[in-house]
Amino acid sequence: MWALYHRWCKHFKMERDHDEMVRRFAEFKNCVLHVHQVNRAGLSYKLAINKSADTSIEEKRKVLVSLRGGEVASGRLKAVGCLLTTE
Repeated sequence: MWALYHRWCKHFKMERDHDEMVRRFAEFKNCVLHVHQVNRAGLSYKLAINKSADTSIEEKRKVLVSLRGGEVASGRLKAVGCLLTTE
């Protein structure tokens, strides 16, 4: 999984020092496992990891709040870290 994280960083041109990678790895791992679980369920859509796969829910919330200029309900952030694609 660590090797996948390195490839992901390289693919999305994420410049992270080792300490930051260690700090963000758990978020990345959780996202990858979620994507894998959903994709194995045989649903009509597939998920994929995107450039925010190692971003914490709090970081995502801050971005959405700033983009919308107000509060965002926490339930609306469920799948922000994964790109939704159709088959």
